[in-house]
Amino acid sequence: MENLKIMSEQELARRIVKYIKELIVLRDIVAEFLNSGINADFSKIDLMRDSYKKLKEEIKADAHYLHLLKNKDRTYDLYNLLFAPSIEEASAFGFTASINSRIDMKFYSSVEEALYRMKKYKSLEKWEALVNGGE
Repeated sequence: MENLKIMSEQELARRIVKYIKELIVLRDIVAEFLNSGINADFSKIDLMRDSYKKLKEEIKADAHYLHLLKNKDRTYDLYNLLFAPSIEEASAFGFTASINSRIDMKFYSSVEEALYRMKKYKSLEKWEALVNGGE
């Protein structure tokens, strides 16, 4: 586990951007699968579950790290005001479907909720601008 507390704002933003983009890809694959009906490509089920599991575990590990008292900070910076709540909320409210569940609307909603929580405090565009040295 990387020490998130000592990462620069740019590194934290890069991490969130990676998560958001992976969640968008997963959401789109799940939506396409659900909208396909009888023409659904069932070969993608393992890919969706594996991607979901990987994201769920990574974000949960980050949330656990951020929740530890020793990693809390009283400063009002990006780490505490935007990064930590985004990760913690995505972990707590997203990923409610089990990793081996059916690919259905509950699974889709679980991914969508995690994505919403990641972008709740700062949009993808603003996170990307931070990665590129802006804002």
